[in-house]
Parts: sequence; C-alpha cells; structure tokens
Amino acid sequence: MKRRVVLLLVLILCCVIGVHSFADDGSEREIGLILDSFEHGYLEEDLDLIASLMSDNGYAMVMRRQVDPGTALVLGKAQILQAIGRRFQQVEYREHRHTERQIRVDGHLATSLSTIVDRMADGTRRESTTYHIYAREADGWRVVFTSDVAPGR
Repeated sequence: MKRRVVLLLVLILCCVIGVHSFADDGSEREIGLILDSFEHGYLEEDLDLIASLMSDNGYAMVMRRQVDPGTALVLGKAQILQAIGRRFQQVEYREHRHTERQIRVDGHLATSLSTIVDRMADGTRRESTTYHIYAREADGWRVVFTSDVAPGR
C-alpha cells in the first residue's frame, strides 16, 4: 500500500514540476498563508491548526531516515501529527520560518519549495528544505504531500 501511495505521489509530482500558472487568482498568496500558518502552529504548539492545513482526503509525508539516508519513511496524517506532538514535548520552538519560498500553482494543484529555519529554546538552530504538494479542495487549499529534500536540492 505504501508503495502505491509513493508511486501515485511521484506521478503527481511529475505532472506538477516545472508547470506554472500565470493567472493571478490569489492562490500563491493563499499557499503563502498556509506556510505562515505552519510557522504559527509550531510556535504555539497548535496541532489542531497544523492538522487543519493537511488534507483529510489523503496526506502522506516521505521523510529520509537519518540512520540510513538511502531509505525513507512514509507517514500518514495521523502518524505525522503524533510525531510533531512528540517533538513539541521534547523541544520548545523559538523560531520556525519557511524562507526562500518558491510557490507554483497550476489549476487545482500547487507546489512549494522552501527552506525551514528552526531555532529552539536551548539555542539549537537547524535548516532543512521541504517540498509540499497542495490540492485545491472545496473549502480551500490543503497540503496532500510533504517531503524533505536532500541538501543540494
């Protein structure tokens, strides 16, 4: 099942990459607001807010495993929210920003590539690059796929 999800997401990714809608319907701004909401959700440790940004119709996250970067975990919405909740218990975020945002919109699909800058209460600082795919649902844009991006993207 996980393999099918990954294959479907790769297919969606191939359809979306490099395609950019030039119509300004406010979608890029809406996607930017979702990224802003992720920032707020992390700083306030608000799992309900973070959950509201993810699609209920299907969400997956592919995350490289630190122990073996050649492998990855595929997590669903409930699993990633549990992981974020555990992270909130372990560290206190002082900063969680999506910088260098590259947003592309094509009809009912959109993508964003951004650098995430995290700074924790203990002074630890971390940067990572994240890729999101969004779908326009009846009530607005929702994230359907997230993946970290290897350095050098």
